[in-house]
Parts: sequence; C-alpha cells; structure tokens
Amino acid sequence: MFSHLVIALSLITVLPTAMAEKAPPTSASHLQYHIPAGPLAEALQAFAQQAGLVLIFSPQMAAEKHSSGLTGVYTTTAGLSQLLDDSNITFKLNGNTATLLLKKTTDGTANQTIEIAPLSVVGKILSGDYRSDFADSATKTFTHELDIPQPIDIINQQLITDQLALNLGQTFRNSASVNIVDPLGHTNIRGFRLNENSGGILKNGLREVSQGFTFQPLANIEKIEVLKGASSALYGRGEPGGIINLITKKPAKDNFTRATVIGGSDDFYQLNIDTNHALSDALLFRFNAQVNDEHSFRDQVDVERQFFAPIISYQINNNQKITAEIEINRFSQTRDQGIAAINGDIDALPRSRYLGGDTEVETSIVTLQLSHEWFINQNWALNSKFRIGQDDTDDELFNPVLEAQQQQLNNPALWGDNQARVYRTLSSADDVKDELNLDINLVGETRWGAIEHGLLFGLNINHRKVDRKSYLHYNEALYTALSGINPALAFYGAVSFVDPFNPLNPESIFLPSGLGLLNPALGGEFTFTDQLILEDTETSLLSSGLYFQDQIRLNDQWQVLLGARYDYNVHKLDDTRLNIPAFLGGQVLFHPRIDAKQSDGEWVPRAGIVYQPTDSISLYASYARQYDIALVAADVRPVESDSQEYGIKWNITDKLNASIAYFDIRKTNVVDPGNLLVPEVVDEIESSGYEVSLLGRLTPHWAVSANFSDFEAEISKDANKPGHVGNRARGTPIRSGSLWLKYDAQAHGKTGFGIALGANHVGARPGDNGNSFELPSYTLWDTTLTYKTSRGVDLRLQIENLTNKRWISGAYNSQSIFVGHGSRARLAVDYQF
Repeated sequence: MFSHLVIALSLITVLPTAMAEKAPPTSASHLQYHIPAGPLAEALQAFAQQAGLVLIFSPQMAAEKHSSGLTGVYTTTAGLSQLLDDSNITFKLNGNTATLLLKKTTDGTANQTIEIAPLSVVGKILSGDYRSDFADSATKTFTHELDIPQPIDIINQQLITDQLALNLGQTFRNSASVNIVDPLGHTNIRGFRLNENSGGILKNGLREVSQGFTFQPLANIEKIEVLKGASSALYGRGEPGGIINLITKKPAKDNFTRATVIGGSDDFYQLNIDTNHALSDALLFRFNAQVNDEHSFRDQVDVERQFFAPIISYQINNNQKITAEIEINRFSQTRDQGIAAINGDIDALPRSRYLGGDTEVETSIVTLQLSHEWFINQNWALNSKFRIGQDDTDDELFNPVLEAQQQQLNNPALWGDNQARVYRTLSSADDVKDELNLDINLVGETRWGAIEHGLLFGLNINHRKVDRKSYLHYNEALYTALSGINPALAFYGAVSFVDPFNPLNPESIFLPSGLGLLNPALGGEFTFTDQLILEDTETSLLSSGLYFQDQIRLNDQWQVLLGARYDYNVHKLDDTRLNIPAFLGGQVLFHPRIDAKQSDGEWVPRAGIVYQPTDSISLYASYARQYDIALVAADVRPVESDSQEYGIKWNITDKLNASIAYFDIRKTNVVDPGNLLVPEVVDEIESSGYEVSLLGRLTPHWAVSANFSDFEAEISKDANKPGHVGNRARGTPIRSGSLWLKYDAQAHGKTGFGIALGANHVGARPGDNGNSFELPSYTLWDTTLTYKTSRGVDLRLQIENLTNKRWISGAYNSQSIFVGHGSRARLAVDYQF
C-alpha cells in the first residue's frame, strides 16, 4: 500500500492537477450530479468531470465493478462516498485531487491483492488534453461517448485554444465530413448543408436564430459537439448529416479574470475578456466579451464585431438552480461575393481582387436564455430551458449574374471588343428573424428486474418567424427606354459591370458602345436610381414536439437505445416576388401573391444498439429517420431522410480515443441555393462512406487531433434536370482529412514551450450541381508556437498557410467563387489574474 501511495504522489508532481483558472473545490461545496448507472470506471469519470476533480487510481480497482449511479445534490465528499458505497474502495481528498485506495480489512491489509499498474488520472480536462468523454447532444443526458450509437466529435476549450481558432469555421478541421461552403459561414455535414430553416446550429441544445458560423463568436464557448447523422428524434426538423451544438461557459465558484489580446496580418486586432465572480455562495456571475477589427486580404473588405455575454446563476436550494444568459452580438462585414472565373479559368484573378462595390452586411443578434434545473429526488430530474432571439440583418450586395447571362450581356457585336467584363445586379435586403424555443426534459433512472433504464420524456416548442424584404435596384428610365428599343436589351438597365483586371467605377451603369452609336443619349454613365420589390415574404413556422427515449442497459456489455418523436408543424407563408424571367425580357411583372397555411404531423423513430466487449471498446449500429421542411419560393415540400450508422469506438488509453464509422443516408427534396434569385430543388441525394478519427494524448508530451473521411454524395434523382443524375453534390469533396500534432516540452503542456504542426486537406469538389466546373483540392499547412509561464502569462504565435497555397474554400457558381487567404500570422497574449 505504501508503494501505491508513493506512485500516486509522484504522478501528482508531474501531471497538472487542474486548469489554471480553477480554484480547488472544497469538500463542503454542494453540486448537482446526474450520473447514470453503469461501469464504475465510467461513473468515476463522470463524477470527476462534474465535480471538477482529478481522480487518481489503479485501473484494476474499478475493473469489472458496477456503479448504481449518483443523482442529486451532494458535497464532494458525500458524493464520492455514495458513488463508492458498493465497492471496497475508499479515497483520500487533497484539494482538487482525490486518490482512490483499497479499503483495509480488520487485520490492516488490503482486502484483495492488486498488481500495481500505471495509474489512471481522470477528471476535468487537464491542461493540454483534448479528449472529453461525455456529451450532452446525442441523448440530451450526460452520456459517455462509448454508450452513444452515433459518431460525435467533442471539440473542447483546450483544443480551440491551442489551435488559436478565431471563429467557429476554423474548429471544423477537427471533425470529419464537415466542410465550409461560403464566407458567410454556411456549412455542409456529409454533403448536406445546414440551412437557416432547419436550424443545424444549436446553442445549449436549442436552435440558434442565426445559422451562419461567421456570426458565431467563440468568446463564450466552452466546447463544441458535432453529432453526426439523424437527430430528428430529439431535435425535430433538420438535416440528416448532423448538428453542431455549442455549449456555453457557465459561472464557477472561484474568482478569475482572463484577458487575451490578439494581433496579426491584415491589420487584425481582437480583445477577449472572460471574468468570473462568486457574488455569494449561491449567486455566481460570469461575463465574456469580444471586440475585433480586421482588414481582410481581400481588397476593400473589412470586418468588425462587438460581442457581450453576461451570465448569472442562482442556487435556490440544494435541489434547484436557475441560470440566465444574455448575448449581444453586433457584426458588420463588407459584402464580398468572391472572384469570377474568366473564360472558365478560376485562377485568372488574384486572391485579393474584389469585384463588389461599397456594400456591406450589418447584423445585430440578441438572445436571452433561461434555464431551470430541479433534482426532484435521487432518481429523477426536471430540466427546463427557454430561449428567445432576434437576428436583424441589413444586407446590400453586388451579385454576379450567371455565366449564361454574362455571355449574353458581354456581346462582342454590341461592345465591339472581346474584353472581359463581370456583370452584377445590385440588391438590398432587410431580414428580421425571430426565434422562440421551449425545451422541457424529465430525466430518470429505473430498474425493471435486472434491466436498467435511463428514461427521457421531452416537450419542445419552436417558433421561427422571418420577415424578409429585398429589393432589386435599377434605373427605371433606362430600363424602359431599352425595353422600347428591344426587350432583350432591357436588362442592361439593371446591371453594372466591372473590369476584373482593372475594377473601376463598379457602382455605375455603362451600356455597350454599340448602343451609344445608335443613340448618343445612351453613351453616358448611369446610376441605380430606383428599386423594385424582389421578394416580400413573411414566414411563420411553429413546431410542437413530444419525444421519448429509453437507454436500456441489458448488462455491462449490451445496451439498446430507443426513441421517437412526434412533431406537429404549422407553416404560414405570405409571399410576393418579382417574376425574374419576365424582368429579363423587358417586363416588370410579379408572381401571384401567395397567402397560405399548411399543417402536418411527423413521426420520426430512432434505434441503436451498443456492444462493449471490454470497458474500452464499443461496437454500435443505429437507424433513424429525419425530416425537414423545404421552403422554396412559395412551394412547401416534405423532406424525408433515412440514415444508417455502423461503427467502432476505442478508448486506447484514458487520454486517447479512436473511432471509425460507416454511414448511408438518402434524402429527398434537397434545396440548392447556388442561384440566389431562383433556388434549385434536387429530388434526391444519396451520401455514403466512412470516417475515422484519433484524438487525445499519445504520450504526456505529444497530443493529436486527426481525422479522415471518404464518402460520396451524389444526385440520384432530379426530375427538373435529369442530366444531373449521377453528379456529385455541390461543394462536397470525396476525401478530406486533417492532422494536428503538438509537442509540449513539459508533460501535458502545463508550463514551458510547445510547438504544433497542422495539415488540412480538402479534395476536389464540384462547383455546382451540374458539375460544370470543379474546385481544386488543396492541402494547407500551419504551425503554432506556445510558451506558458507559471505567472499567468501565455504566448501563442500561429502561422497559417505556410506555403502560401492558393486555395478555394467554396462557390455559389462559376461567377461567385470564394478564394482563401495566403500566408498570415497571429500573435496572442493571454494574461490571467
């Protein structure tokens, strides 16, 4: 026993015992716990993570032992004692570290003989560790990832910090099959785009009012959970590729303040503040803020943000706690539609070339979330969340017209030359989105005979309202005059062009020189003097859902997950929009106004099975249905998906895990927004393939985050364009992968020097559903140098795109292609006090 204690104490001296900002919890601190029954090792991990403890013990102690779980409010001492009550294990608590020991018999010896093995250290994530074992998103309960019959990637705060990720999109390199579509932050998972209506981005399990990741700062994000596959059985309508759940930081019982200043290339400046205060034993307060200003590598493009997020929690009594969170997010960015392919060449223009005008998107997002946690008794808890939010966006942009229209407008017979010109329409929009969410979950545990059940009963109400007014700007007098000459010429009165090699006067209308010869009055410079309603739409979508879930533990090896949800949706649409084909032909006409109401119900089931041959390996299979509502102009179409998953998860060590998953998804009525004026609908897309990942600590000095995906998403049915059948889905690579490898001179990177090397590969992708052009593959290399002191000051230097590679992040079409940044550097200074 003495040698056991010596090893434990020696390990404490070389492993960090807690993240620097956390003060040791006292044994008298009362905390709420919800730990399901299961293997003792998993229960200990859950307790350590919820209590903020580091537990040290020999793995043999917990081997083949079962825990009845822990639910309710306990002090650290009482909770750990209750958890170990049925075992022959006791513990010694020292600050925030607990060492588990074997109980002694009456003669003073250990009541069984255990071979001394390398000790396990579990608990809240140690400094420098990337792996998190528990997730909320997959089951809406605190569940070990080995027990989840779906892939889930947990991107924790340590990994976000080490990679110096400055926006949500930069974290996606840590999740296979996730790729970015455009600079406003729209994202594909397994080939299916997360769109505004389906709400694939959640915050604390509730739909976010704004879905572009560009609008999601990381200042108050504790971790990111990317749940792959169907999720309708818990969250209602959505995309079958998966969801992204952002978990916000919560107040703690200790006092700290951390300030981070970041500066770098392109005149980038950012300030982050994270401060926490215990106002009393029951009242806790935390405040996060972010302010940044950036001049992009793109000519004339600027970005500004101000973000503030206060949060306060109050422990009503030992069983109940309420939390209130507010987010105020103001964002503005030059409206950039990328570069254009010139005569089919997507590399003809430099990455810095800006083809727009003096236009920008301004967004103001305000949200309020209220949460109530009530531990009714030792077995049941009631959790309620209410969230309201508004996204008010004013948007003005020059949008390049499609390639076929470019060729018609750039008619050599009218211009008398073969000069390249890029024609754009000018439009503006006022877009107000309001979102209301109510989520009530009753969680409990019970045993029927020898079988344990983790039960979830839920009610969810979501109301999303969108009021959108957009306008097409033009010169009415010029349009009318040209229509009188020839209706085919009228569109010249609603477009401006820019010389892509010498972009001057981008906001003026100039007519072909041939028209000036025909009529000298047509040879001058014109401006956009008038506007037409392009789209006037009010949409209301009310979804009410009831759902049930049963996590059945048959024994220590076999688990079954069953769930189902019934949603009732009421959709109202009041829509008026310009008839684009008529306008192109010289007539100002509108489609008939639509004032409609539609309602329907949807049942969506979910089933999964997990087999664990050992405590560290799980094999799973699952099936689930997904549904969504596609809103395309005035057409409301049902969307259904079937998803199958098969996979293996392996906790190689207590700090390193690996997984492999195979999936097969079929979805109907896929909306493609490649043409912003007239979205296209694809009847069916199939996506199937596999993903692999490796995450955690290879050794105390080496950490890794690696993933790879190989899948194909292709159009299997398209009645509108039969020639597209067999084409790959827009913007989706067949193969992609990422590697992040970090070396810390000191074990676990608590202090001292560290260096990391990263590589991110994205395969070739079709630029549109017609596969008429391809975005080339790319591999980006980056490196990060870190230095951590013991005095609360940390330095991080990051250099991205080391080889200055030209790369394309995405495209709407061949005239709107988004090129990525070149080599750039960022320096971050963190100070904690």
